[in-house]
Amino acid sequence: MKIQRTQARIGGEIIFTLPKSPSSSRVIPIQPFLLEKLKKCRRDSEFVISKKGSYVDVRGYRRRFKTLLKEAELPDIRFHALRHTFSSRALEVGMDFKTISEILGHSSVSITLDLYVHSLYEHKKEEMNKLDRFYNCPSLN
Repeated sequence: MKIQRTQARIGGEIIFTLPKSPSSSRVIPIQPFLLEKLKKCRRDSEFVISKKGSYVDVRGYRRRFKTLLKEAELPDIRFHALRHTFSSRALEVGMDFKTISEILGHSSVSITLDLYVHSLYEHKKEEMNKLDRFYNCPSLN
């Protein structure tokens, strides 16, 4: 998936601009299972999600996301929170910081670490248990 433009609303008008930084323009590898699902979708434009051959306004994404959350009886969260979830899950499965940073389009790894990577308690316990061999004590419970 190529990220090469961003959508903004200025004075009620929707415009497309270049991403904030050179690192924000990027190619993100798509997992095979997701690629298969995308191939089954009707494609009538260059956008991953489109309506009648044109782009979908960001507000439309947000509304649809809120509707889906409600239908699934899930807690109400902001759409942007999915970036935080992605980065935390990617870290948990062992993805390296540099790769996460590049996928998110950050200009440096420190931005990713400061803003998006939130270590979960279970992960913290696992990491602390790595010290067991030095102290010869049982793992944390």
